[in-house]
Amino acid sequence: MADVATRTIDTAGMGADVSIRSLVKRYGPVTAVEDISLAVASGEFLSVLGPSGSGKTTVLMCLAGFEIPSAGSLHIGGREVTALPPNRREIGVIFQRYALFPHMSVRDNVRFPLKMRGMARRQAEAVVEEALATVRLSGFGDRLPAQLSGGQQQRVALARAISFRPPLLLMDEPLSALDKKLREEMQAEIKDLQRRLGLTVIFVTHDQEEALTMSDRIAVMSHGRLEQVGTPEEIYGNPATSFVARFVGETNILPGIVHRRSGQDGTVALDGGGEIAVPLPAERRLAEGSAAEVMLRPEHVAVMPAGSGVNGLAARLVGHSFAGATVALTFEAAGGQRLVARRPARELAGLAPGAEVVLVPEAGQARCFARTGQGA
Repeated sequence: MADVATRTIDTAGMGADVSIRSLVKRYGPVTAVEDISLAVASGEFLSVLGPSGSGKTTVLMCLAGFEIPSAGSLHIGGREVTALPPNRREIGVIFQRYALFPHMSVRDNVRFPLKMRGMARRQAEAVVEEALATVRLSGFGDRLPAQLSGGQQQRVALARAISFRPPLLLMDEPLSALDKKLREEMQAEIKDLQRRLGLTVIFVTHDQEEALTMSDRIAVMSHGRLEQVGTPEEIYGNPATSFVARFVGETNILPGIVHRRSGQDGTVALDGGGEIAVPLPAERRLAEGSAAEVMLRPEHVAVMPAGSGVNGLAARLVGHSFAGATVALTFEAAGGQRLVARRPARELAGLAPGAEVVLVPEAGQARCFARTGQGA
């Protein structure tokens, strides 16, 4: 490591590619992760998103070496690490609680992994100061963690994690303890740092907004399985499963029956009355007569006055909530279904609770899935 002190942390890409192949993790009779395969490119920011118990943290712990897979293999930078102990994987890990040593100064916390790797103190001092400068904490080296804000503690954890130039940075719910404003600031800082350093980051979160904001791609998990992997735009705009449509973002859910199908186009007759045109991809296997659910994002619901002659769902406004530039309008359709439309605030003019309207789905924006419990 004689050359470490002469390197500049923010010059060349640090990231390695990652390959997870047929990963299985069991705890006795319970399968926490079931046959997951996933490739992460060098320099990519991948979020693993899912509710509690979905297996996302187990995947991260297997990559870090803190859990041993029941089956499958793990590769980092082309090297298989499945059986390697954590200290031989050269991975940076940041947990929710940061795990800073309270009795050590900021400088000593950042120096710790370098000391464990046998780096000479003079070399380590240069690397520590560089790492602190990278996370905008120059001049904070003599402070104790208790003398820092939550965001500053997060930066110390980042500086420590990048000081030894890991090929992979794993982050497990690192921002969940911060308030909303600070969390948003740290999201931007982490993403900026990742881009500047070319880091490969795997970021575990249950917060869908966080995943959509920060990620190059998102892997959505449920009950130990991968539901979908794609860009934020793909995950939000074209969910592959009913679970993804429900879990990522706000959505209206309208039960019905597939009334007509022609190739990949069709219509669904809603249980409460009315009919919606929907795309029906071949892999959905929704035949005419199948029980279905139509998913429709609130921003894709147009609101027209009753009697305007436009085809849509007759509904009545029952309430609204102001959200700055937009307003969330809650409607009750003729069949009793509740729907939300999120529209620009100016469109609220003239609408009061009780107003009769027609709700018109934007063309091509509805998504249709087999009704929950009816199969895929």
